[in-house]
Amino acid sequence: MSKETANRDITLSRRLRHMPITAAAFAAGQIGDDRVRLLGRANVTELRLLFLRDEHILVDAKVEGALGGTG
Repeated sequence: MSKETANRDITLSRRLRHMPITAAAFAAGQIGDDRVRLLGRANVTELRLLFLRDEHILVDAKVEGALGGTG
């Protein structure tokens, strides 16, 4: 594993600590790491409470096209 890949995986793991619904969907294989990274970029400190409030909507497969992700 390259250093870049390891750093990317560590960052992803840290983001998932603050994204319980996203983490569960990722662990279940319902969404991929690209989608998790996209959601992680949206989950900034200033918006964390709003993100947590609406996380279930963002993770829902029905909005996959609106997020521009593939899974």
